[in-house]
Amino acid sequence: MICNDYGQSVFNEIRSLLSALDAPARQASIYDRILAGVEECASRSGLFLPIDVPVSICEIYDLDDEILLTSASACTLLWAGADLMDDVADGDCSTNWDVSEQQLALLYTNLLATLPHLILNSCSGRSEASA
Repeated sequence: MICNDYGQSVFNEIRSLLSALDAPARQASIYDRILAGVEECASRSGLFLPIDVPVSICEIYDLDDEILLTSASACTLLWAGADLMDDVADGDCSTNWDVSEQQLALLYTNLLATLPHLILNSCSGRSEASA
């Protein structure tokens, strides 16, 4: 499975982004819990499309590792946001979140809309710095 080869690097990249954002401790803790759940899902799956598809495409087109890592990280963040949004809508969120549905909505909106763009921008910033 491709995810086994690149998964840890993707999750490290996402954790690095979240750390750089310097979110308040409560939000950072929730992001950590979300990411741990996504990582657990990826590790027990035979196929984890948010990582496997971008990695496959990058390998087919012989794109560099930075593009591979960035695209897989952005896709993983999008998947995490969509999964959390679905859980909130279906009432499938566990009661141990200790967070209101409105706060969860802010979190999944960040995962869907804001954080993937930040990770993509961080890639282009690294590319420009190395040029």
